Amino acid sequence: MKQPCPECELRAIQSSITKESLEREVSGMKYVEGITASESQFRKRIGVCEKCSSLVSQIMCSECGAYVLFRAKNKTSSCPRAKWAAQGC
Repeated sequence: MKQPCPECELRAIQSSITKESLEREVSGMKYVEGITASESQFRKRIGVCEKCSSLVSQIMCSECGAYVLFRAKNKTSSCPRAKWAAQGC
């Protein structure tokens, strides 16, 4: 039996990820002090990302390859272009 190509499998998984599916996952995440960003910090960060030329398909940062919703939710994450720090997020 022929083994599936790992790269093809990854492409198939990535093609099924949408902004809506990521929003559902992130909205279900509980706030944990010191680990997750507050709702206001999260919203500020996403606002910066939505205006950035590095945002791809409304979900991914072309600078670092991260899904921006997850990166923005992580309190200790930072923008690879230092835009969050510049905006006080």
